[in-house]
Amino acid sequence: MTVIEFRDRRSRRPPGRPVEPPPALGHASVAAGEEDAEFYRIRARQNWAVLALVVILVLGGAWLIDRLAAFSRALACYEFGHRNCLPLKIDLPPR
Repeated sequence: MTVIEFRDRRSRRPPGRPVEPPPALGHASVAAGEEDAEFYRIRARQNWAVLALVVILVLGGAWLIDRLAAFSRALACYEFGHRNCLPLKIDLPPR
């Protein structure tokens, strides 16, 4: 015995219209030519943009890892009580 009776509402609906596939998925009504060339041109630009983004992320990650390693070395040096932990970049004058 159920407290709330649930009725199947799908049986009262009229049957839906048949689904037709979009023209890009099989109909030959779209002429292959200039539209395909434009599509591939846009796709190539997107691929180059993604490649540039991946290269920037990889280089940024490598730089970040390098900076974190240098910071970790300096912090360990300070924890051991040393006073000259950071390397100095001094340009000597020519002799």
